[in-house]
Amino acid sequence: MAGGRALAAAGDDKKVRVYRLREETGRFELLQTLDDAGGTLSVAMAGEGRALAAAGDDEKVRVYRLREETGRFELLQTLDDAGDWLRSVAMAGRALATAGDDKKVRVYRLREETGRFELLQTLDDAGGRIWSVAMVWEGRALAAAGDDKKVRVYRLREETGRFELLQTLDDAGGCIWSVAMAGEGRALATAGDDKAGRWPRPATTGRSASTASARRRGASSSCRRSTTPGAASGPWRWRGRAGRWPRPAPTRRSASTADPRGDGAAWPRPARCVIYFLWGSVLKGRA
Repeated sequence: MAGGRALAAAGDDKKVRVYRLREETGRFELLQTLDDAGGTLSVAMAGEGRALAAAGDDEKVRVYRLREETGRFELLQTLDDAGDWLRSVAMAGRALATAGDDKKVRVYRLREETGRFELLQTLDDAGGRIWSVAMVWEGRALAAAGDDKKVRVYRLREETGRFELLQTLDDAGGCIWSVAMAGEGRALATAGDDKAGRWPRPATTGRSASTASARRRGASSSCRRSTTPGAASGPWRWRGRAGRWPRPAPTRRSASTADPRGDGAAWPRPARCVIYFLWGSVLKGRA
């Protein structure tokens, strides 16, 4: 969703559907169906819904732009640098990031001269396939998470125009399926397989508030161990309650849906959410 007035959805039917909010009714209506994609696993929008990217199992990212004259999206560019399935795509400002099974995050920038995206940098710090990437702050802050149970947070150095690793968050007790950022990269949330939730609050005393609340809520001992305050070092801090997020009711799934590639990689089933806040002005480079 972009600006709250445009929405895109995609899935196994190899189509991307774009919706617009009608002012008169306050409801979304189908604007266009894009059917030139492969099996799309992720879509992203930016520029108040005027730019759209779709990525998936054909190892390509298709970038679309909205033509003002027609009010329809047209294919602008196809990026085919990836060597495996792409699980996630994110857009912010003039930047685009993709990630997937080849354990790499690729960052692209839109060149003003050509109006096309160019590969800016490839980040290869991850220890496993990457399920989710997020970008904010006009593409100056980036986060990636996946199979290795870690979230890597990057920032763009203005001096070099390159991303550098700011911090690695390793609180999760299982695979991380999704990551989200907000604002200028000052808030970050993750969700995955370790079946617990955490809400942040500033650390003011040495008391283990999260462990105490875990006991009150009846969380298991494994949840209590995973919610020890201070597990994330560096500028990111969290403290808060430990509890459980509701899980969707189980549904009947075919073997192909549960394991689409036959390599043991099931579809995401987020069950734990971890929320972080950035204290201070680290991303802006101030102390």
